[in-house]
Amino acid sequence: MYSGVSGLATCVDCVAGKYLTDDATATEFHDDESDCSLCDAGHHTNSSAGAANCNGCSAGKYSENPVVEEADCIICDSGKYSLEEGSKGCLDCPAGTFLQDAATDKGFHDQESDCVVCSHGKYTSAPASPFCSDCAVGKYLEDNAVDILNHDSEEDCIICATGKYAAATGTSACTICGSGTYLVDLATNASLHDEETDCTRCIAGKYLEDDGTDSALHDEEGDCTICASGKYGSIGATLCTDCENGKYLTDDGVDVTAHDEEGDCT
Repeated sequence: MYSGVSGLATCVDCVAGKYLTDDATATEFHDDESDCSLCDAGHHTNSSAGAANCNGCSAGKYSENPVVEEADCIICDSGKYSLEEGSKGCLDCPAGTFLQDAATDKGFHDQESDCVVCSHGKYTSAPASPFCSDCAVGKYLEDNAVDILNHDSEEDCIICATGKYAAATGTSACTICGSGTYLVDLATNASLHDEETDCTRCIAGKYLEDDGTDSALHDEEGDCTICASGKYGSIGATLCTDCENGKYLTDDGVDVTAHDEEGDCT
C-alpha cells in the first residue's frame, strides 16, 4: 500500500498486477504509486489489489509478460512443456518424442515425461513435435517407445533385409516373401522392398514351398528348387505339379528347362 497525499486517513492499495514488498519499514517506500512494481513475466497477483508479492503461473503454463491473474497465463502449445512455476516460456519436447495436446490442459504440459517417445514404425526429427511421422514403405522401425535415440531421425527407419518387404508405412517389421518368391536386394534401396511384387517369382520349372516363415529361404534365386522327376512347375510355383497318369518325365531336378511346362511330360 502507499499514500501519495499528506493527511490521508488510509493508504491506497497497489492495483492488481502490481506489488509492494516493504512491510511498513520506511515511508519512502510507500509515498508514491510508482513504489508499486509490476510483477515479473510469468507472474501475477491473482487479481488481488494490495499484494505484497506475486505468484508464478502454474507449471504447464507461461506468460511472456506480467499478468493480472492465473487465467491470463497461457497453457503450453503442442510439443512443449514447462516444469516450473513462473515460466516466461515453454520448453520443446526433444526429437524422438511428441506431445499432441494443443494447449487444452496444463496437466498435459507440466513435466518432461508428458513428451512421449514415438511408437514402433515412427520418428520425429524435429523438437516440439505434436505427432510422430511414419517410416516410409520399404522400411521398418522395431523399437516401441523405449529408446528416444531410436526415434529421433528418419535414418532410424531401416530398409528391409533380403527376402522381405514392407508395403505399409509405419511398420515395426517387414514381411517375408511368400511361397514361390524371393528378394535378393541387400537393403540398399527402400523402393525395392515397398510392395509384395518386389518379391521375384521363381522361374517355371522351379518351386519354393516355404510360405513366409523363414527369410533365409527367400533371399536368393537358389532358394527355388528344380522340380523332381515326374513333375513340372509354372512361374512362382509353391509346389510342382505331377505329370498326368500315363506320362513321365525322367529328369530329376537337373535341367530346369525339362520341367517348365506340362508338355515336358511325355
